[in-house]
Amino acid sequence: MKKRKVPMVCLNFEIEGEMNQICFEPENLRNWLKGLKIKQGQEKVELQFNYNGKEYIRKIDVKNELPSIKCAVKYAEIMKGIVPKSLSIYLEDLTQKLCEKPIVPIVKREHELEKVWFYISQKVRNNVFLQERLM
Repeated sequence: MKKRKVPMVCLNFEIEGEMNQICFEPENLRNWLKGLKIKQGQEKVELQFNYNGKEYIRKIDVKNELPSIKCAVKYAEIMKGIVPKSLSIYLEDLTQKLCEKPIVPIVKREHELEKVWFYISQKVRNNVFLQERLM
């Protein structure tokens, strides 16, 4: 029997001058988000992680990057609960596939993402179609 994959949240980091994509379990990022104490006017927060046995710290921009990380964690947790174990052997994990490609940032589409969460969480009419907008 095929082992069920857990949805991951992948973030891009520059480590020693080279871009790397690090994948996190949604629960770890959720716990990190819960523990954040952001003061008014604070621009950056620190995310610590291990990569190849070394400890790294990445400063995350509170206004631009943090909302995207929160949305990605929500999405990964929703996906974790949607796919039944019996169906997962027939399905392809798009989250894992997207982790292998460079991430295109989602900017100024928070309202649309909230609508997506609303529609896919409904029992009926839960199909969503997103169209790419040109800036």
